[in-house]
Amino acid sequence: MIEGNATVIGEIIEPVDRQLLKSLDWLEGYDQGSGNDLYVRRKKSILTDDGEEVVCWVYIYNDEKHAKESGIFIPDGDWRKFMEKGENE
Repeated sequence: MIEGNATVIGEIIEPVDRQLLKSLDWLEGYDQGSGNDLYVRRKKSILTDDGEEVVCWVYIYNDEKHAKESGIFIPDGDWRKFMEKGENE
């Protein structure tokens, strides 16, 4: 994901504790302060399907230019649907 206001379909995982963040950081290859991270982890206000505003941790590409040039653009913002469709084709 890059900075912006486009819709991104995701999941809210609760409760968030240190162990969960550690596991998610590992999954995303994020090592705070290493300087070589593909993503940065930030708190962002998001809107749920029912319009509730919630503050969540999100992972955003550290190098937006690289993401735009080499990343995968998901037109509707739904990575899971994109992956399922790709596996069925």
